[in-house]
Amino acid sequence: MEAIYKNDEFLTVYLLKDKKYIMFKWKKFGIPLEELQKAHTSALDAAGANAISGYMAETSQATGTLLPAAVEWWEQTWVPKLQSSVIKKIATVVPQSVLASFSTKDWQAVNFSNITLQNAKTVAEAEAFLGSS
Repeated sequence: MEAIYKNDEFLTVYLLKDKKYIMFKWKKFGIPLEELQKAHTSALDAAGANAISGYMAETSQATGTLLPAAVEWWEQTWVPKLQSSVIKKIATVVPQSVLASFSTKDWQAVNFSNITLQNAKTVAEAEAFLGSS
């Protein structure tokens, strides 16, 4: 597991080459938009360079909520970019925090035409989804 982006307060993004997915391991939502953009750009660059087609958002321990600007950027800018990328599956390990779960629902409400989304209770469940055909 190789860290490709790290912000000690909010999240670390890992490249798992052997398992063929990128993991966003969240600590806390509320990340500034510029940092969110850096994290996602680093992840997508690594996915493209390594033929990775899966993302995992490991949000089980995340707290707080995403900033409205982050949700807007995700919907209007990032989702269209993902749609034309190598990413085909996104698994979310759902937050234990009720407040944080609202943020995952916000970004999942976006219409993904060619990316399959799946919520999971555990990392193992998310990995099983990402590894399936």
